[in-house]
Amino acid sequence: MRIFSIDSTSKTLSVAVSDGDKILSFLKNNKSTTYMVNIIKYIDKALNESGLEIKDIDIFAVNLGPGDFTGGRIGISIIKTFSFLSKKPVYGFNSLDVFALGFLLKNIEKINKVLERGNKAFIVPLMDVRNKELYFSIYEAKRVLKKNINNKNLKVYEKLIFSFVKNDYFYLLQKTFDNTLLNQDNFLDGFFSIVNRVRCLTNTTTCAPSLENNEKFQKQTSIFYLTGNAFKTFEEQLSELKEALTKKEGAIKIKVDKFNYYPEARFLNLLANFKYENKIPSLPIIPIYVRDFIPFSKEKK
Repeated sequence: MRIFSIDSTSKTLSVAVSDGDKILSFLKNNKSTTYMVNIIKYIDKALNESGLEIKDIDIFAVNLGPGDFTGGRIGISIIKTFSFLSKKPVYGFNSLDVFALGFLLKNIEKINKVLERGNKAFIVPLMDVRNKELYFSIYEAKRVLKKNINNKNLKVYEKLIFSFVKNDYFYLLQKTFDNTLLNQDNFLDGFFSIVNRVRCLTNTTTCAPSLENNEKFQKQTSIFYLTGNAFKTFEEQLSELKEALTKKEGAIKIKVDKFNYYPEARFLNLLANFKYENKIPSLPIIPIYVRDFIPFSKEKK
């Protein structure tokens, strides 16, 4: 299954071509002032490196946002045009899903060690969406013995966005808390409340008032990895969050990753391949905004 994707939702444009889950070519350009002018050049170059033409592509994929307003809309328009002209399917994804998968695959050895110890691993992509607001979701990374699962019974895992096999295990990425918007002023308390709720709901034991007597629950540590593009703007708030959560609840740990700053097209290919193989419907191919978009404001009378 040959897949072509574009991610133009950030200052770094990227395009990728894959055959199933094998990436054939991946290019990115972080020259934000010129990359949209050169998008066709990068599309041609990625296809040439893969040895394919647009007519050879079976599936198209695109990041729907949120992100750069103009860049995101151009990427979506190009992908929809390719899909329409070739009559091939197109898959669209939320930026948070792309960030989450990118972190998981870049840090799989680290995540594996956490899971080996019987602890929980959560990935939290945080996006700065202006207006002093942060947009995020929470994902859980799991592993299950390969002999206990196969592609046919993957559907028992709700909100599963990706899985892959490594050694004797299936690794799963599930969305456990859906897309949320928090203001900078109430972020600390709001985020702690959500994190604690996720920790309780995803534990194998009951999160109850008698929690201090539940030895198994106390021993299990939930590690939340913060990633995404919010760290430059909200560095002070996120540092306070890390310190506050560590003090409030010893069974919750916060770790910060500042190296997964832009979503990348190669992860769109993997997400699209997974959705296609498992017959999971795509999101509507329209830009995703975190708040209502009003193209032309009207003067109040």
